[in-house]
Amino acid sequence: MERRIYNGIPWYDQNGDPVNAHGACIVPAQGKYYLFGEYKTDDVNKYVGFSCYSTENFMDWTFHGLALPPLKEGLLGSDRIGERVKVLENRATGKYVMLMHTDDMKYCDPCIGLAVGERIDGEFTFQGPLLFRGEPIRYWDMGTFVDEDGTAYLLTHEGNIYRLDESYTRAVELVAKDIAPGGESPAMFRAREEDGGKRYYLMLSNKTSWERNDNYYFTAKDLHGPWEYKGLFCPAGSLTYNSQCSFVFRYEGEGQGHPAAGREPGKNPGSGQKAGRAGFPEDGKGGGGLPIYIGDRWSYPRQASAATLVLLPIETGNGQMRIGEYLPVWSPDTLEKAVPEPEHSLAFRSNVPGESIRIAFTGERIVLFGNTDRHGGYGDIEIVDEGGACVHRTSIDFYSAVPDSGIRFRSPALPPGSYTVKITVSGENSTCVTKSGTRYGSDDFYIELTGWAHR
Repeated sequence: MERRIYNGIPWYDQNGDPVNAHGACIVPAQGKYYLFGEYKTDDVNKYVGFSCYSTENFMDWTFHGLALPPLKEGLLGSDRIGERVKVLENRATGKYVMLMHTDDMKYCDPCIGLAVGERIDGEFTFQGPLLFRGEPIRYWDMGTFVDEDGTAYLLTHEGNIYRLDESYTRAVELVAKDIAPGGESPAMFRAREEDGGKRYYLMLSNKTSWERNDNYYFTAKDLHGPWEYKGLFCPAGSLTYNSQCSFVFRYEGEGQGHPAAGREPGKNPGSGQKAGRAGFPEDGKGGGGLPIYIGDRWSYPRQASAATLVLLPIETGNGQMRIGEYLPVWSPDTLEKAVPEPEHSLAFRSNVPGESIRIAFTGERIVLFGNTDRHGGYGDIEIVDEGGACVHRTSIDFYSAVPDSGIRFRSPALPPGSYTVKITVSGENSTCVTKSGTRYGSDDFYIELTGWAHR
């Protein structure tokens, strides 16, 4: 089965709707990969549910509905925040445990929430706050990590680590505290060292609201510490390839272990353009595995339609980690990188609200290429068939703090036929303001298209 990961562009489910899962995690189960995330809207930042999707190839996604809909009252009731959802498979109990950040609309009432599910693709039941020593854990940004022996941990902003009990429903030990003051959006994984030992890698983001920044990491040979600051894991100034760390999952591939597992750091097998540049050691659970970084490209306020995810292979060796290259399209099975090129060129750049361009095409799908930078805004997309009926409508974001060129839109698969796509300057852009009053985001409304392809 062909597997391809398309980074930084909307994915689509079986209904042709954008995959709406942010602050996400991926859980391998039942021969599939289950994606959980915040189910956003395009108009207001409040809790409307946590979504669940599954895929076998990272290109075709099935929406299973809301794993946890809004509650009538309480921590996830109306006019509340629900973020950073993470799902843990407890193999000892056969149940699935969901942790999340709950809050009020002003982010003044943080609390880690707990839910439990019998099935990974079913609805979870909210249990209330996650407790430590009988009290709710009151942090906001959070993550999770499960070690090779099945022990699970809660990670919070500022670099705190809590060990969970065997049921994953209660925190029983504060393993480490204040590793990273000022850090948020924690994610963790573990890799084998060359000498056979293990090392933990903890990633965090700086606090810049919805804007991206250069994320950084710490390492330790024991979760209790000492923890060592190691610096950035992506090139400085790349703003973590315009993303914010969220989670790391292991990709096993079709065979026993991954073809990159056990490779000596710095060496690539075979020929051709390869994504990986270092080994991915054995994970101690019956095979290799490719650690894959999940990062968010937030797009406030149009988070439902225009925010996207970035999945990239992590390289480890000699006590260090890095993501050395941005891969717009790549295969997790072969590590082959693809750089798609347009079949037809065009030149459209405008910041005039309502100005548009139309492209007629035949086939099942259209791909649009363009540029993003600090001056970009939202482009509204509408695809109509020969009879003039709208078959798809969405928006895409042409803003990025670090300029980028490449695929901006890959439509969902359509019935074979003749279509026209219209791309319009919306006159809106992605901006945000922090609690301190610092403004981030675009300073204009440009959209820029440079080419297109179809099949």
